[in-house]
Amino acid sequence: MQKIYIKLINEEIDILKPVFAKKIDNKYYIDVSKNDSDDEELEFNHGDKVRLKKYKFSDGTKGLIAIK
Repeated sequence: MQKIYIKLINEEIDILKPVFAKKIDNKYYIDVSKNDSDDEELEFNHGDKVRLKKYKFSDGTKGLIAIK
């Protein structure tokens, strides 16, 4: 399992939520985390196949964000 970040949509500011994903080949991952909050809308849904992009957070740490 890999911790990745998915953008929350319909928010006034950019928010990235950590979720867990499973690698399925060299390019794609599948989000395997269940969204446990009814009031959060994620850019991708549970089970969606996504690509990952390296991302540097404002505090200097690095992570992977989900993209199409």
